[in-house]
Amino acid sequence: MEREREKQETENERKEGVKEFSRKIVRWARKVERAEERRGWRKRKKGKEKRKLQSKEKWGMGTGDSGECRSRKSSGLHPWARLVAIPSFVPSSPIPSFSIF
Repeated sequence: MEREREKQETENERKEGVKEFSRKIVRWARKVERAEERRGWRKRKKGKEKRKLQSKEKWGMGTGDSGECRSRKSSGLHPWARLVAIPSFVPSSPIPSFSIF
């Protein structure tokens, strides 16, 4: 019973430590971001730009603002959708080869 309680306490302490550490990291990242904005290295992203940036991050895109998303909107495909590996089966080889377009 005593050991169980001790184990629970150490686990709680560890969780608190992790939370505190992640808070510190977030705080540090914000501080760096603000400093970069002050120096003019990074333009502050406003509403629409911020959303666009988040969607790019979701797709695993870089944050370069060349507007890749805008041009392909009509096709409904993401710019990187054409980089999908398509298996092409060659009768002679036992292993299917992948070709990337």
